[in-house]
Amino acid sequence: GLFGAGSLFDRICTCETEPGRERLAAWLAQPAAAGEVRERQSAIQGLADAPEFRREFGVACLNFTGLGRLNTLRDWLAEPDSPVRTNYLLLLLVIAPLMTLSVGISYWLGWLPGGLGLAVTAVAGAFHYWLGAITGSSLGTLASQATQLIEFDLHTISQVAEVVAAQSWAADILIAAKTGILATLVDSGAVQVLRRGGALLAFANNENQWLLSVFFLIPQIAALRLYKWKKAHGSEVRQAIETIANVEALVALGTYAAENPAHNYPSVQDTQDGELTFRAKGLGHPLISDAGCVRNDVSLAKESRYWVISGSNMGGKSTLLRAIGLNLSLAWAGAPVCAESLKTSTGAIAASISVNDALGEGQSKFSAEVTLLKKILDYVESSPGCFVLL
Repeated sequence: GLFGAGSLFDRICTCETEPGRERLAAWLAQPAAAGEVRERQSAIQGLADAPEFRREFGVACLNFTGLGRLNTLRDWLAEPDSPVRTNYLLLLLVIAPLMTLSVGISYWLGWLPGGLGLAVTAVAGAFHYWLGAITGSSLGTLASQATQLIEFDLHTISQVAEVVAAQSWAADILIAAKTGILATLVDSGAVQVLRRGGALLAFANNENQWLLSVFFLIPQIAALRLYKWKKAHGSEVRQAIETIANVEALVALGTYAAENPAHNYPSVQDTQDGELTFRAKGLGHPLISDAGCVRNDVSLAKESRYWVISGSNMGGKSTLLRAIGLNLSLAWAGAPVCAESLKTSTGAIAASISVNDALGEGQSKFSAEVTLLKKILDYVESSPGCFVLL
């Protein structure tokens, strides 16, 4: 099948990040326009011939330990901005402990008269405590996110960007990745600014310096500095994550192309007036080895809109249907297909193959098949230009 254990996606995917896996899955599940398919084909061909880059890129992405880390970072960067007026609050957070300290020293040295000095010291201390209490509560979530973000080690994004930017490419997609947001991220200083803020967070989280950290409101200051960084550079980093996902999906397909040199790139055209075309020569199942693969010529077009396939059990009927569907997914993603040649148009796929029952829900195999067939008929009526595999 397309997804699941032992599936085409399972066979192809080499992505180390969740955004990369999501992008690859989306490309396999949703057809792109013919122009975009051709752009991906050019990029995949270039990547298939660049094993050293694929290795370096994969090693760099390995630093994103944990598939969900980039998703967490991306979601946090996409959250709405805080209504807090950061600059004014940051100034108060810096001034309050300094005022308390200076007033306290002045009182201790006798520079302030007794009663007045004690009152001024108490007011300064009370304001300091109040500011620390309310900001500690309101910025608690942001501070924890700041610590988590530093743990993500954002400079890994910069390292991946540098790997991409160090290459020379002919494909437009990869040129855009090199000269666009990834190169911008490297040059913008976003990672360097965050790295400097990391030292402040490290100080705030050091148990041996907790008293100084609490007195000087270091956690709140660090959180606000991170908030300012997010406001200034969050858009760049989100775009960089999306670009990394694109390159990761392309690298996975490029690896697949390199491992299957006998596969060929199809000719893909946009559907015209709802008329689909699928003309394949020597079509095989992409998950079956060459030694055991039975190939077929298949032609579906205006003059031959449907095939009825008959034969004995275990004769390969379902395998042929799956071969058509999986090769369509590969073709629309921009990858080479398991065929001597393939010319097809973009469209959609609706399939009902090996439907299982759901006895726990009171649904027999027959009922499940009828229900799915009804969904397919409804979909085809609303979405012309669909390959139906039953």
